[in-house]
Amino acid sequence: MTKAEKRMYKNMYKERQSGRTSRESARILKKKFGMKLAIEVITKMLTKIAPKNDCRYNYSPEQIRILSRMYRSIENTHKIISYFNRKNKTSLTYHGLTILMCKLGVKKGRRNGRSLCHYTTKQELEIIEEYRKGSTTIKLALKYGFKTPKSISDILKKHGKKARDQAFERANSVPYADFSFAKLDSEFKAYYVGLLLSDGYRTRGFIGLQMADEDVIRFVSRTLGVKYLTIPISRKMTKPMYRVCIYGKERCQQVERFGIVPKKSLIIGSPELNNDEYQYIPYILRGLLDGDGWVRKDGKEFYWATASANFAFWIYNELCNLGMQKLNINFVPNGSAGIWFIRTGLQNNVGLLKDIIYDKPFGMQRKYNRIYQIQDDVQRL
Repeated sequence: MTKAEKRMYKNMYKERQSGRTSRESARILKKKFGMKLAIEVITKMLTKIAPKNDCRYNYSPEQIRILSRMYRSIENTHKIISYFNRKNKTSLTYHGLTILMCKLGVKKGRRNGRSLCHYTTKQELEIIEEYRKGSTTIKLALKYGFKTPKSISDILKKHGKKARDQAFERANSVPYADFSFAKLDSEFKAYYVGLLLSDGYRTRGFIGLQMADEDVIRFVSRTLGVKYLTIPISRKMTKPMYRVCIYGKERCQQVERFGIVPKKSLIIGSPELNNDEYQYIPYILRGLLDGDGWVRKDGKEFYWATASANFAFWIYNELCNLGMQKLNINFVPNGSAGIWFIRTGLQNNVGLLKDIIYDKPFGMQRKYNRIYQIQDDVQRL
């Protein structure tokens, strides 16, 4: 053994008897004496050096009682040692504490004093049954007082049960866990689909909606029960933008039938709807108008806009099915692509827009108010 190694072990022995925790001593050795080993390696080496004070008889019965209670209920052992040494002016070490607790037969506890051994086989089977019915490991860990979802996974593994995919767990531990696009069964879902078809985007794991109208994003986020993000003004933007996202691989697959796919602008076709979903088409059209549509300030004209020819003719046909007449559909070249407009200013079409599509005050208030002002002006005339 070289002189440098002897000096290193001597310093380690002194630090071991100082009363500090192994990690604290490792930091001092690395900083003060320039040890080139990693802190984790030094800590492991320190724990192998036997401290002087290992015996339970060095502490009073009251001190042992306090240590036992803390050891059962507090997970961080280093915090126990720091507190105990500071309070009692002792030199208890990690190694000494673990040996003492082992001699006393005290088992290490988790947060709230609970561990796997605190639950009977019957209770563990109840946890497994809740998990099987759809509850997530996160919810079960919070319910039964475990610190992390891994404790629930350990119970499943103990009984030979396979845990679900983590992506599925995340998708089902959110406020909108019961929200699904498998069936359009509400006006909000149809309106949301219309917004996504216009200003939405989809990746492999989540669906996003970004707009400059905060009232729309606020309405969607409140309905889903999630927070939305504010994107401040930058060099590229003259006003702030607002974004709301939902996650879940299954939801991403469900919206494909509506045409909500990555890079959808030029390829959107006719949304695939079931027979009982056609009643909600007016609200899909409303979402499209709030997203990529326009209503003139004086309220005498409005249009839908899209870059996809197939989608433009789908909108045109659905508006005709609602009773609108003499709609103008035009293509305006724009660089390598172009934009299709379905435009109208007929009084009859304005009335149908109000009575069928904008029949309830939700979503974007700006266009809703303009449309109702149009109708009021028509009635006065």
